[in-house]
Amino acid sequence: MIVKYTALDQIKQKKTHSLYVLIGNEPYLLNDAALKIKQAFQKKADCSPTILDVNTPADWAIVINEANSYSLFSDQVLLDVRLDKKSIDASGKELLLNYLEA
Repeated sequence: MIVKYTALDQIKQKKTHSLYVLIGNEPYLLNDAALKIKQAFQKKADCSPTILDVNTPADWAIVINEANSYSLFSDQVLLDVRLDKKSIDASGKELLLNYLEA
């Protein structure tokens, strides 16, 4: 489902999804959209975001390890995964699809 930037405020009232992919050329709007999503998650569950930068295909292993690890202080984990490339590589696509299926 595609959600435009102007509709992001509505996710606070609706069900939050397990994965959001933010795409765009404007860094300010991307950061603001990520902040709105983080705030929506934090209102529903006490969790602190972990920011991970993915630069190589091997970095996706770190993402999956963080997604599968448990927090001592909260029931949910909020991962902010940042990719500097224009597209997700094959290993990243496979990881995200497997995560969503599980």
